[in-house]
Amino acid sequence: MPLGGRGQGLVSLFRDLKGEIKKVNWPTPRQTANMTAVIVALSAVLGAFLGAVDFGFQELFRLLLQGLGAAGY
Repeated sequence: MPLGGRGQGLVSLFRDLKGEIKKVNWPTPRQTANMTAVIVALSAVLGAFLGAVDFGFQELFRLLLQGLGAAGY
């Protein structure tokens, strides 16, 4: 296939892509800010929860090891 044929296909691809991008229903800046705030808040809550679970398991194993007589834990 000659190079010109491939180039025309690429031009057509980008032309179609530009047309499809125009059809997308983009969120407003306010919607974007709201969704970002929700994601940040949920990430913080999930991080705190996982930190608490980790701390709980750490303490549980520390108590178990102390009960079994393992020194230095």
